[in-house]
This record gives sequence, C-alpha cells and structure tokens, in this order.
Amino acid sequence: MDLKTLIIASLILLLLIAPAESMWRRRRRRRSPPPSGPGLAAKTPPLRTRLLQDVDSPDLNCPSASTVYAERGSTAAQVNFQVTASDNSGQQPTVTCDPESGQFDLGQYLVSCIASDPAGNAATCSFQIEIVERTCTALPIPAYGDYIGDCCHVYGCVCSLKCINGYQLIGSRQASCEFNGTSTYWQQDDTPHCQLITCEALSLPDAVQVTPSICTAGRPLAGTLCFFFCPRGLSLVGSVSQVSCGGEGLWDVEAGNLPTDCEDRIPPVLTFCPGPIYATRGGEAGVSVTFDIPTARDNNLSGTLTLETSPSGITSPHSFSESTEVSYTFTDEGGNSVTCTFRVYVLDDLEPEVIYCPDDYAITARDILTQVTWDEPIFRDPLGHDLVVSNNVAEGHTAILPWGRHTVVYTTINTDNGQKAACQFAIDITREQQL
Repeated sequence: MDLKTLIIASLILLLLIAPAESMWRRRRRRRSPPPSGPGLAAKTPPLRTRLLQDVDSPDLNCPSASTVYAERGSTAAQVNFQVTASDNSGQQPTVTCDPESGQFDLGQYLVSCIASDPAGNAATCSFQIEIVERTCTALPIPAYGDYIGDCCHVYGCVCSLKCINGYQLIGSRQASCEFNGTSTYWQQDDTPHCQLITCEALSLPDAVQVTPSICTAGRPLAGTLCFFFCPRGLSLVGSVSQVSCGGEGLWDVEAGNLPTDCEDRIPPVLTFCPGPIYATRGGEAGVSVTFDIPTARDNNLSGTLTLETSPSGITSPHSFSESTEVSYTFTDEGGNSVTCTFRVYVLDDLEPEVIYCPDDYAITARDILTQVTWDEPIFRDPLGHDLVVSNNVAEGHTAILPWGRHTVVYTTINTDNGQKAACQFAIDITREQQL
C-alpha cells in the first residue's frame, strides 16, 4: 500500500472513531456514581489501574505554496522543505511526505504529508511546489541580422548571431542569459551590428574595360560580379574574364592574375577581292590589264593596315606577258593578316613559228629496207609557250623505210591556245643499180 492510500485510510478511520469515542464519553458521564460507604470502598478499583486512551490527532504544520527557480543551465532545482508536528503525548510524531525533499524537475507538484502518533492518531496536510526557469527577454537582433539556429531565452543559455548575405557582424557574436540576483539580462562584450561588406576598387590597364563601372570607381558590394572586356573586338591578355567580390570583402582572384592588356587577335576583313581575269595577247609584247584594286578593313578602326603585293608593286593597269597569280596581303598592327588572291590568264592567238624545216632527201639503197635518219625541224612559240611536236613516220628522227617516196610531216601545237604549225619534206629511196 502506497503512502497516499495509507493517508486516506487513516483519515477515514479517524472519521469513524471520533463520533464513537465522543458517544462513549457522554454515556460514562450519565452513569450514577458508585455506591459509597463502609463496606463498599473495596469494590472500587484503584485510580492508578484505570486505562487512558489517546484519541487526539497530532498537530501538523505544512509550509505554504512556493515557487522555486531551476539552477543555471539546468531543468531541475533542489527543494528542501520543513514540515513540523507535535503531539499531546509529548512524543514526536512520525512525519512522512510524498514526494520528499530533493531534486524536482520543472513543473507543479502537490506534496502530501502525514503525521502519526504512537496511539495511531494521524493528521495530514498538503502544499504545492512549482519549479520554473528564469528567462531573459528576447535577444535583440541587429538590423540585417538573424539567429544562428534557435535562440534559447533560459538562464544559462547562449545564443549566436549572424548577418544576412552581404553584411558582416561587428561586435559580439554570442550572448548568454544571466541573472544578477535581481533580474535576468543578456551578457555581451560588445553590442553587435551588421556592416555592409564591400571590396576595394579594381585597378586595371586603360585598355581593359569592365562592367559594372562601380568595380573600378567605387566600393563594390559583396556578391558583385565584374566582367572584363576589350573594345573594337580586341581580346583580353590573360585567362581571367570575370571576378567576384566575396563574402569576406576580398576578390576571388588575386590582383596579379587580372587582365594586363587588350590585344588584336582578329585579322582584317576583305571588303573586295577580284575574281579571275582573262586577257588576250595580240603580239609578242605584253597585254595591259586593268583590274579593281582589292580592299580590306580592320576591327581596329584607328589602326593602320600595311600592304604587300605579288608581283611586288603591282598596280592597275599592269602589263602581263603571261598568266600570273596576283596577291594582295593586308596586315594589321597586331600582326593579323588576310590575303586576296586572283589569277590573270593571258591568252594569245599566235601560231608557232617554223624556224627550220629540212629539204627533201634522195637516197639510193641496195636493200629493199633501209634505215634512214633525217634532221628534225625546229619550232618556236612567239610567247615562249611549250610546244608539243610529233611526226607521222616515227617516234623520233630515224626510221626503216622501203624503196619509194615517203612524205614526212612534222606537226607542232601550242597547248595554251591550240594553234598549230607544220613542216613537210620528202624522202625518196631508189634502188641502187648493180653492174
């Protein structure tokens, strides 16, 4: 049986015994006194032999309800309470309480006590104990700041602060909830505030441009992206094309790795380049050809293009004696170049000339077949073009021929214009008369 059940049973027992005891005492007072006189005194028992019964409950005093604060950084408190009791018997009653003094977790508790004397009389009392935490008011958050995780407001708790992106915390990052004996307060070394994070302005060569302009002319905010570029199609010298202002107020690229200059890597563009040109040569002298001069432009409009031609120094008009490949090369200040190439085809209608053609040959031979050798004709092209020469008798200028008249025809052709020339002579082979 637990203590609470014992206390309730004792109370019920007291309620039942007290009325019966009171009735018994009243009945005794109504009884007649015992007869007195000589001869009857011996029937009255001695006073010291009467039995006295204790029916009075002990006096029990409980403390009033109380509130106890938990210790720093704890959710429990040590509670020591005192319950006093006395009895008419002069002996100290036995006092028990549930729960007893000791560690109490947060919450409300009803403490019930019972005092019992040696005669079995009991008295009860109860009181309430509440265990609570000391708390601080909400920790102020600086402008553009926030808590790191949850912020506990209980005595002994430590809260951490941070700033939103783009701001850095100046001052104490932590605060603890403390108690000075009178009230709670937040303990901080320095009052924190959030300061805007910026990076120093970039220093770049004059040729290198950047966007946005605040990157070189102000204090860029954390998170600012700066993009480098060169005007007029020029290219950055270096591998870095952008940088970012970091959360600590530092650029994510060291100053030594920033672009150092702009250079021209784009060749000029041809604005005009002639196609093939055909001209006919009417004599041994060259033919004058007029053509449109090639032109080009560069991405650097303020730059200058240098020109190189082949044949060197060619201009329009120009006298061509043979088919010629013409080139104009334009080079910009960055060393980039573009070339216009076209061909002038010089045609002619001139026939090859016969410089030498042998006379007829008269040969006598004993045998029916005779090996004959002759002088080959000589041909020349007025313009020096190559000629293809052939004859109708042999591959060269030697042949085995029978008796009779043989006509040898040499033909030459200019493969450039298809003009031809011919040389013809006869070889007469007669039979030698035998004596």
